[in-house]
Amino acid sequence: MAVSGTTKTLHGYVEDLGNGDFQCTGGDDITVRDAQGERPLLSALNQFEWLSVKDAANVGDSVKAKEGSDANLCVLNKGGEWYGAGFVENGYCKQESEVYWSNGRRWSFSSGFKQFTYQ
Repeated sequence: MAVSGTTKTLHGYVEDLGNGDFQCTGGDDITVRDAQGERPLLSALNQFEWLSVKDAANVGDSVKAKEGSDANLCVLNKGGEWYGAGFVENGYCKQESEVYWSNGRRWSFSSGFKQFTYQ
């Protein structure tokens, strides 16, 4: 997704729309804000990168935000309700700076989140 004229990887979940079509979304309550304004976190149809957490050499290791980064990928999904994806920082799961919750704030949770590891 292009953010402020640069390419930035933002994380959501993949929704199966049927007929072989998929879309990556952050959900109805999550938006992206940048120099071009505010819009839903939603990829173009079938236009997104799949994140693979299968790597036999790294089984059990945390999934990092990017190579060399200490920020580990995390999601919050409570009671079947999807709250979003972010990164673990100082024990909190936080959204990326461009991503906002429906109340206009970036969420930050100290518990209830899942951290990804290679399987």
